[in-house]
Amino acid sequence: NSATMGKGESTVVMNNPIPILLLISLLLSITACNSKVDPNALTPSSPQSHDSDSLRLNALNRIRRTLARQERAGMSGVVRLQWGDALLIHEAYGWQDREAARLMTIDVGFDIGSIVKVMTAATVFQLEQEGILHTTDTVSQFFPGAPSDIGAITLDQLLDHTSGLPEYLGDDDELLNRNEARDRIFQSSLQFSPGTQDAYSNSGYTLLALIIEQASGLSYEQAVRDRVFIPADTPEIGYQLAGWTQDNLAVGYRRRRRWGTPLDQAWLSDGPSWTLRGNGGMIATADELARWFDAVFTDQVLDAAALSKLAEQYTFTDTNGLRIGEAGGNDVFNALHENWVDVDIHLTVVTSTASRPAEQVWRKLRKDMLTLIQSATPNPLIPESPITHGPTPHHLVRDSGQQHLKE
Repeated sequence: NSATMGKGESTVVMNNPIPILLLISLLLSITACNSKVDPNALTPSSPQSHDSDSLRLNALNRIRRTLARQERAGMSGVVRLQWGDALLIHEAYGWQDREAARLMTIDVGFDIGSIVKVMTAATVFQLEQEGILHTTDTVSQFFPGAPSDIGAITLDQLLDHTSGLPEYLGDDDELLNRNEARDRIFQSSLQFSPGTQDAYSNSGYTLLALIIEQASGLSYEQAVRDRVFIPADTPEIGYQLAGWTQDNLAVGYRRRRRWGTPLDQAWLSDGPSWTLRGNGGMIATADELARWFDAVFTDQVLDAAALSKLAEQYTFTDTNGLRIGEAGGNDVFNALHENWVDVDIHLTVVTSTASRPAEQVWRKLRKDMLTLIQSATPNPLIPESPITHGPTPHHLVRDSGQQHLKE
């Protein structure tokens, strides 16, 4: 079961064999309360060396121990680790609501931060797939009244952060409606001539959300839902239309104080401020987030041409092969999704405590994750120095989401 991936002839391999030794260990180590692991997904392997089996087994056990230590240190969240069709870890940690003494569960929703940008980009490419717009179109084709310098920006430049628009449109809790956001963008001074440099821009993705509305005739959330969430069978991702309530959301904590759920924050009648639309603030479970990436980066949502353009934005190659990665958050919630395509290993982490964000948890797991990945690779390349998220500016090192994470 494979699908053409990104440029050229790269493929996403969906079925990797899992050794019997690993199966036995997993069945013994699964926790019963807040985990969801399907042992039937684990299949016997073709003959492999005992050394490789031991490497994988030891790496997975160390990952579990690290996650337990992170929980004791204050982490609250959900971690999902998948290899091929096998769900190795799907466990909840810490508190959903500390004051109410409610433990975290795997079906709780989290703010996923700037991962929303991938969803906005996928929607733009899906609209292009339908012939409704083209990424070579300029802003002035959708907003004829835009200032000439901003009107000349192309959708491609908005997508790859080369527009020159400022990083932020305003604070997350500053309630701007659609028209106010549009006017503020059009009053912005460009940091450089479009296409000459790159600088991360949340406001550029808000402008893309406005363009999606103009092109589709629907609200931004409805367009994204219809075009990339429903086809991926992930209807619980979103702002309002996903139907989230307080009872099934994680409570965020910052500096040991209750910050609340996303729904506790100031929202407009149809969702969060337009400072967040298109660039952040949606809610998802770890499972829905992982399944959305899997659906979109195969052939379930986009055609080959559209998928190739999305892959150009959000995949890159490191010493372990083709990799899909994105993360984001505010100064409370944090989310991360990574997929090492060549070995079909997927890691998703969502957290609700500022002191133990998903990206920090990833750094604690990185050494053992790389051992797991390299032991699953026929001829692993051992990096000479620690791997960072690059080389493009659109991934974890460059972007922590709407705001930089604060301890």
